[in-house]
Amino acid sequence: MAGMAILFVFAGCDRAAEMIPGDGTAPTAKPAPGTPPPIAAPPLMAPGSLRLAGSAGDGGNRPAIPDGELGKTLVQVQALGDSNASVRTGAGVVIDLQQQLILTSYQLVQPFLADGTRGYTRLAVGPGIGGGGAPEFAAELVAANPSFDFAVLRLTGLREGAQHPPLMFAGATLADVSSLRRGDRLRMLAQPAQDRSQPIQVVNGSVTGFSGDGAGESRAWIKTDARLPGIAVGAPVFDQSGALVGIATQLAFDPAAPVAVVRPLARALDVINQARGGGASLRFSPALQHLPSISGAGSAANTRDGAVVSKPVFAENAIEGPGFRDLFDYTNIFRSETANIDYEFIAQGVAQGSLVQERWYLDGMLQDALSSSYTWSRGNFAVVSDRLTTPNARGMPTGTWTLEVWVAGVVHATARIYVGVAPPDVLRRPMVDGLQFAATASPEQLPGERPSARAGQLLAFFNYRQAAGVQTIRWVAMRNGQAIFKSPPQTWYGGERGTWWVGVPGGDGGLGPGTWEFQIYFDNIAIGTAGTDVR
Repeated sequence: MAGMAILFVFAGCDRAAEMIPGDGTAPTAKPAPGTPPPIAAPPLMAPGSLRLAGSAGDGGNRPAIPDGELGKTLVQVQALGDSNASVRTGAGVVIDLQQQLILTSYQLVQPFLADGTRGYTRLAVGPGIGGGGAPEFAAELVAANPSFDFAVLRLTGLREGAQHPPLMFAGATLADVSSLRRGDRLRMLAQPAQDRSQPIQVVNGSVTGFSGDGAGESRAWIKTDARLPGIAVGAPVFDQSGALVGIATQLAFDPAAPVAVVRPLARALDVINQARGGGASLRFSPALQHLPSISGAGSAANTRDGAVVSKPVFAENAIEGPGFRDLFDYTNIFRSETANIDYEFIAQGVAQGSLVQERWYLDGMLQDALSSSYTWSRGNFAVVSDRLTTPNARGMPTGTWTLEVWVAGVVHATARIYVGVAPPDVLRRPMVDGLQFAATASPEQLPGERPSARAGQLLAFFNYRQAAGVQTIRWVAMRNGQAIFKSPPQTWYGGERGTWWVGVPGGDGGLGPGTWEFQIYFDNIAIGTAGTDVR
């Protein structure tokens, strides 16, 4: 599979900002440590610690590891249902031979579905090349960083009835990616067949730039001109010398969409160290909640139409050249004399012919002359990069600016910046109401089936508003007066307003009868509580 040129969408010309009163339209409401015992596996030459190869940008100065050797680090990861049929298939890479640890995409092994039910019953891992049936080894999710889409699995032994695979595993060498630069060569490895019957694909590409996340991380994504099929979510990405620089992934798990962006390894090191130091009993306990959206819209739109749009990010400057446009000096606060505001977002799974709109608001008023609409013709993955500019010598009009990205009549992403004004020192207190309970969530992320003692989970739904400044959410679930579950603080992705839900999974026999109460906290401040009797 040959690398393909990354698609950047540039506006034909910069749109000039003027003092526009707007039509009165307000922004849209958003609905104990130790080393685990050895397991049955091929003989492993184990490193004693994480092997850092040095700066990835210096890869040309190190002998290159052959593709065939790198192929031994590639594994296939399958999430299996009750009948042992695969419900999700992707990839991973061996990052610790001694402890049998696999690095992959969290989206691939996320334990819950959008409706709150369990997504799979077990995980299976096997060499990248095999033949027939599910991968040979059982695995457990032991550590994760959902915000940056990293997960670490540990092999726990051969699956029942499985035979030892003939292929020897190898562990990847981890690169220091801080010196990675545009133009550096990359190698991506993938198994294109679910039954692992095909040769491993090696796709050569290069770094075309980096994207920030709008939350202080300027290298949240590595942009590349290489593409992998959807079955390659979680696949390893190496520099030209063969050192691991990241994991290939998507905005949201979609087997029909290409794997076109890379999460850099730097954000995975803490998770890897946590897995290595946590001992054989370590398990990751995910918080059951509305699937976090990277859009900032708090929208469930992608569950309906498959389109996903990342939260727009803004910067003071950009570098442009043939085939690339890179933002830098990311911020959401601009001086009043600012003449240009550069921004970009990533779009995945937008259907050809869909109407895409970029709606700009100044202090809540729609700016018609700055807003734009266009028919989507850029395929199922693109980086949209543009600039808001003004010919006014005094710079951009001051105030709070909001950008909404709409696809086919539904808002998919929103973000806010401040020009010549400071963000409010005292944000409005978030408000919640309408708390109610259900056993599942509907496709629109609203209450679904009624709670019952046999249900596998209990979900608490609530409406919220004035939550744009919230940083974290956590909740406590109590049954018959006893705390059953206390979530750690979770990054808040719900945006200004909408409907959200949090939950608690039941045991093997379901929730069981009892009186339940949920306490919900924004930034460790209690903002709502409600209870229900489950029979």
